[in-house]
Amino acid sequence: MFEFLKRILNINIFENKKEIKNENNIKNKNDKNSASVKNQIIINGKKYNNISSGNLTISNNKIYINGSFIENLKNIEEKNIKIEIYGDKNFISIDSCETVSVNGNVYNIKLINGTVTCNDVRNDVTITNGDINANKISGKCNVINGDIKCLN
Repeated sequence: MFEFLKRILNINIFENKKEIKNENNIKNKNDKNSASVKNQIIINGKKYNNISSGNLTISNNKIYINGSFIENLKNIEEKNIKIEIYGDKNFISIDSCETVSVNGNVYNIKLINGTVTCNDVRNDVTITNGDINANKISGKCNVINGDIKCLN
């Protein structure tokens, strides 16, 4: 009977090691995939890759990254602008959008119309019409018409 239990336990241990190895392989693949989208911005489905952690400005329907003009948004069919950012940003300034989702940290945010969701805001947030959802806000938070949801 003891040999039978030992055999069962050895098999279970072997299966657990195998499961751990498979789990580590999946995690490594996910880490590689997340690294490939780091420093990426997606605006209404259009991807902009290899964007540094500098500044993003959308003003008068024009996209600027680190002060350089990228694209004009006047010709897009979608009137509700949805922005996804992968990686940290120093400054985000947007006139109007539906949502800004930052998969990273932001140092300063200025938004006239829209909702921002991010990890941490390391400095100040100013939103005229919209909401901020963040894990932590380290600086001043000024929201005129909207809500502030902060986990910490």
